[in-house]
Amino acid sequence: MGKGTADIGDPEFWIGKWSEEIAREADGAARGYLSRRVWDRMAADYDRWQDGPAGGGAGKGAAGSGGDGGGPGGADRDSGGREDSGGRECGEDGGGAEDIPAAEGAAERREDEAEELADCLFEREILRRGSRVLDVGCGTGRIAAAFARRGAEVVALDFSPAMLARLAETLGAEPGLDVRPVEADWAAVDLAAMGWEGAFDLAFARMTPAVRTPENFLKLHRASRGWCWFQGWAGRREDPLLRALASNIRGGGAAEAGPAGRPLGAVYFAFNLLYAMGMSPEVEFEEVCWERRESLEKAVGFFADCFDGMDGLPRGELVSRIAGFLGKEAADGYILRRISGRIGRLLWKVPHK
Repeated sequence: MGKGTADIGDPEFWIGKWSEEIAREADGAARGYLSRRVWDRMAADYDRWQDGPAGGGAGKGAAGSGGDGGGPGGADRDSGGREDSGGRECGEDGGGAEDIPAAEGAAERREDEAEELADCLFEREILRRGSRVLDVGCGTGRIAAAFARRGAEVVALDFSPAMLARLAETLGAEPGLDVRPVEADWAAVDLAAMGWEGAFDLAFARMTPAVRTPENFLKLHRASRGWCWFQGWAGRREDPLLRALASNIRGGGAAEAGPAGRPLGAVYFAFNLLYAMGMSPEVEFEEVCWERRESLEKAVGFFADCFDGMDGLPRGELVSRIAGFLGKEAADGYILRRISGRIGRLLWKVPHK
């Protein structure tokens, strides 16, 4: 390489590029998904919304498109734990709130997706009875419970106490499951102090902002002695209502990132970083689309938490601006929010140390 020429084969190159993108997005519209308060607010209904992938089915080995992460996700848990994926599948008839499919159906479908993912990993012998699993950004614990039903020993980590309370409900109903909930911010976890360095057969993170930085991604890698699974946004992500609201609050446009204003997504950087480290992760992509319909009152409360502290606005003024904007967007007292984009899944084996 000539002097001053970037070496794309150097892991430090991709760590730097990933960090640059995070810096560009630091004050972006999805910043609120890093907030514990946001995930605590969503916990009661999380996984009970009707949603689904744009294509009408999960990809091979996938657990569907919704995030089941835990706080720092993982939307960008592009947020702790999880990404916000609540709503109905795009293309379904809108109708009134009463026309949205029953919560039980949504919950059952998500349970089925979690069981399918667990079956896939056990069938491939990535996991076996007695395998140790770390689920970072576990959220309500759907997937952690599915692993445990097959005999895995699971540590389920999330920074949201309300999400972990949902997991506790599951463990109360199924007391034989070997799942240990841990309330913690993944960024603050010291692997050596916890005895977690190379301690797990699978380190798992799915749609969670807990693993949004290269440092926290590499920590996931270091926690495994076997396999790692990482799932997150991969380039295209559209959330028009969130973006428009953010722009309205700050009186201007949100910062753009990546080519043509589109963020490249954590999966892009994660894949290239792993490849530069000498690994060849399996990669799979899926186009997703969700719609979420909720009352104006709930929407105002959610977005107030999401944008809390933006531009130093007092809480009262922030709520007033949000209510004014959403009031013009509401129909019959309800807000419809549409989220679409591409997610990617990486699966790789950690080299023997």
